[in-house]
Amino acid sequence: MSARQGRRLKIVAPMLAVVLFAGTVVLSAPPAQAFKPYTHSSTGDDARIDATDDGNVTINGHNYPVNPAVVAALQNWPTYYNAGVIGPDGFPDLTMGQSVIHPEDTGRWLKYILDRAWAAQADPSYTDDEKGQILAFAYGFLTHAAGDLWAHTLINELSGGVFPAVGDVLTDANAASIAVRHIVAEGYVGDATPGYDGNSDRTLLPDGDVSDDSTPAIHFDAPIRFIYETLVKQNADAPSTERGPLIGFFTDLRSSLAAFVTDNPDPIADALSAFNDTKNALTAAQNDCNFESIPDAVHDLVACPIALIGLAGAALVDSAEAFANFVTSSLELAVKVVLNAYANAWIADIDDGLQHWGELGLASARAFFDPQARRNTQNDECGPVGSEDQLVRANCEDGIGFIDTLMHESDDFINNHLLSMLGAPDFVGDLRAFLEDVSDLIDDIVGPLLNPVRETLAQIKDFAADLLKDAINDRFGIDIDEISDFITSPTNKLDLTTINLGVFGTINFFAADAHAKLDSYLHLAAGHHDGPGGGLGEEEFDPTLFAAYRNTVTTAKLLLLDGPVLDQALSDLTGHTYHLYGNTPHGNIMTTTLPGAGSDPTEWLKLIDGDHAWRADGLPVFGPSAPEHPIAGTGNMPIWESCILRPAFRALFVDWENGAQNFPDLGDGVSTDPSDPNAPVSTLTVGSPKFVSGSTTYVGGATPLTLGATDDFWSPTEISVDVRIRAGAAVGGSFTTMSSGSNLSLSGQPDGVIHIDLVAHDPCRTETLHTVDVVLDTTPPTVTYTQPALAQYATDQFASIQFSVSDLGSGVASSSVTFDGAAATNGQALDMFFLTAGLHTIVVTATDNVGNTGTTPRVFRVRATSASLLSNLDRARSLGLIPNAKVYTGLRDSLVAANASHRRGQHPTEWNQLQAFVNQILGQLGKGIDRATGLRFIGYALDLIASGG
Repeated sequence: MSARQGRRLKIVAPMLAVVLFAGTVVLSAPPAQAFKPYTHSSTGDDARIDATDDGNVTINGHNYPVNPAVVAALQNWPTYYNAGVIGPDGFPDLTMGQSVIHPEDTGRWLKYILDRAWAAQADPSYTDDEKGQILAFAYGFLTHAAGDLWAHTLINELSGGVFPAVGDVLTDANAASIAVRHIVAEGYVGDATPGYDGNSDRTLLPDGDVSDDSTPAIHFDAPIRFIYETLVKQNADAPSTERGPLIGFFTDLRSSLAAFVTDNPDPIADALSAFNDTKNALTAAQNDCNFESIPDAVHDLVACPIALIGLAGAALVDSAEAFANFVTSSLELAVKVVLNAYANAWIADIDDGLQHWGELGLASARAFFDPQARRNTQNDECGPVGSEDQLVRANCEDGIGFIDTLMHESDDFINNHLLSMLGAPDFVGDLRAFLEDVSDLIDDIVGPLLNPVRETLAQIKDFAADLLKDAINDRFGIDIDEISDFITSPTNKLDLTTINLGVFGTINFFAADAHAKLDSYLHLAAGHHDGPGGGLGEEEFDPTLFAAYRNTVTTAKLLLLDGPVLDQALSDLTGHTYHLYGNTPHGNIMTTTLPGAGSDPTEWLKLIDGDHAWRADGLPVFGPSAPEHPIAGTGNMPIWESCILRPAFRALFVDWENGAQNFPDLGDGVSTDPSDPNAPVSTLTVGSPKFVSGSTTYVGGATPLTLGATDDFWSPTEISVDVRIRAGAAVGGSFTTMSSGSNLSLSGQPDGVIHIDLVAHDPCRTETLHTVDVVLDTTPPTVTYTQPALAQYATDQFASIQFSVSDLGSGVASSSVTFDGAAATNGQALDMFFLTAGLHTIVVTATDNVGNTGTTPRVFRVRATSASLLSNLDRARSLGLIPNAKVYTGLRDSLVAANASHRRGQHPTEWNQLQAFVNQILGQLGKGIDRATGLRFIGYALDLIASGG
């Protein structure tokens, strides 16, 4: 081996080791898939088929149109959509997906990819076919994230945490346990997916092949140029400059090579450059000697020959030195020329390989996720061994694993690009491909069993695989074959409570109830298990019952909708006209954030490996009590975080974790939404009776006070009002929450100023407290009498009705008075002569301006005396009420005698005389005396007798 060859191997060997080791580590610890690829693809198929069937997707029983460009892309390029559904588990390669896109800023990457896909639609450098392929791939990429949103929530709970970093898996017992639990739980769900073959028995497939895996093929294609421009190439608008360990390795290598070229320029190029510089200087000097004018000619005749001679001399000296250097350093020069050319060619190979890097992602996606890729590898690798019915063929095919399939699918990329990117001359890849072609040709001539080339290739592959397995076992104490058993046969491991993980020893595994819990989530019937190992057998979950799957399909359909159509779907769900997504360029349920909410305005999906990413805190499983568990969401997923949309979230998705509760808040409150920019306004409607004087409103105890609330987004029935009532100078107090339209009672409040504090709440915003003041008036007006002033009047006295009405509240609205039940007036005269003996009542009725009415009586008595009767008799004679003089004289004589007896205190005699007076009147009623007057006088006399007066 030459020294140069030794140096070259020292350069290439470490790089080859890095690539192989990175790939092997990934293969030995598969990515955090949450759903197995077939399950991911199945959810994508459900959404894609719904959209392409009639151009609509069905959400909660309603059809919503998908952008025709998206429909066409899904119809024409389903294999590109399938590849997108693999997402960062395959593209641009698994290591970048797992180390950059999965663990951080996932939402930004999704938005970036979607925006670039739509920008490509206006890029004339892409063909129409490429544009459709790009759209299909981009929407598939978002669909992968939709699946992880729900699947990681499920799997993380069962596994006890997020899928750890590969380095942690290989060095930390707890991380390794979590990783293996992920693999087992994901495999169990994958095995239960309709159509997935988890049975290792060999079966005859419809195409005539015999294999241990009859799972339908998943066909993948990828937009290689778009993947390079978007995910591989450094772009200023990309969310990160990181490109993962593999791409990063090659970009760093390229930088080192470019620095070498800069520091070691091509000597021949330098010599040519010096010659060209001298030639240009001479030409410039010659051009300056142009003798354009007489003064210039004088100058040029002297200066130009001197300058030309000097330049020629310098050129000769430089050329001589260059020649001498060339002669004395010819060997070094040759080496530099070769190395410089080699480095430039190597840089070109790296650039070319990176531009085709998506081919490696596509190859790994097929190897990992397309069952047909493994079947093809089985047939290619084991076909020469024997026919399908031979045991040797079955054993061979059973031994085909991830590494074999990956190498098979990556063959073209390895030959055409990877070897050259690692520094090998191009002919090495061509030679490798040539040997494989020659091997096929020799198969045709002498048969595979006698083919020496095939045997050599097989030995090389076996040697490489064993070398890698031994290296991992020596370094980490992990037996790849044992781990492979968990990967390929996970469904009978859910009942294991402990496992042995090589260097880590025996560690705790699944909780005792994990198996039953997962079965309940999958809605698998009791007794479905296949033997004591707990395998699934032929049991499959119902996609309409398995909540994580159903939620994924719903999300996948929603993300196919343009912003305005998505707004319409959410408007239908909420009963309100909603407009957020339509106001955002390429508004999408996976990429659009709620303005002003959360910890990051640019993304709501922070960590695709996390769980409960729609929430801000990871509850109910992990949350703040597990600070080592990364929070997946930033708290601004509109459909959960929005005060408007949270009910829509609960209507769209199924909660499998919280029993009878349906996605409870658990302390994660909603945020305001720009679709509802204003707080509600509460009102207090004062009914009748009321009285307004200036700015003061008076109300009565029965005045209806009705709460109202208005809002430019919410209906009154969706608004509540907090009410607090304060009397006079009182402050503070508790609020009572009431609905709009409720009647407010002031019962028990004292008369006077009442402060009614109001705060309206809609689901989004809270009104600033405001106060409505009313004056409560439950007291009727006050009546004050000045006449009649006495409680008893003689029949010959006079008085009047005299009163005033006042009100300290709303004021007097009206008053009225009656006398002995008949209407009367204030100031009306009272002539006792015309009143009957006994009690008489004056009643004043007063009403204030809020309807408080009170009645205030004044009672007085009319009673005759012997003297007043005599006076009344004389007045009756004068009024012509006793027209007969003889009758008048006789009556007067009786009253004079009674009055004399009264003065002497001879009351019995007085009473007899008054009785005689009554008898006299009775004999003259309607004849010698006015009948009414006579009857009144009889009443006076009898009242006087009865009172003993």
